[in-house]
Amino acid sequence: MVYGPTDVWYDARFEELKSEIQSSCSGLDISGFEGREGSFEVSVNEELVFSKLKTYGFPYSKDIIEAVKKAQMGEKVSEVTNSQSPCNIL
Repeated sequence: MVYGPTDVWYDARFEELKSEIQSSCSGLDISGFEGREGSFEVSVNEELVFSKLKTYGFPYSKDIIEAVKKAQMGEKVSEVTNSQSPCNIL
């Protein structure tokens, strides 16, 4: 997973998603690193399945877990386009 540089909020999102995936799926190697600003991307088997840069929101854990489970069963994983609405403070 890739998340925005030195952003505590993104790091917390990564750790939360990682924990939820590990709780639902076994035998995985999950890693994350800082990417370009504003990014939060998830790849499964080196294939991009979610990009905050495209959806403007963070992924729902259930959608990412579903993609991981499909990959574990040898199925083709589709891009996840469903995302949480970004928070707007006016």
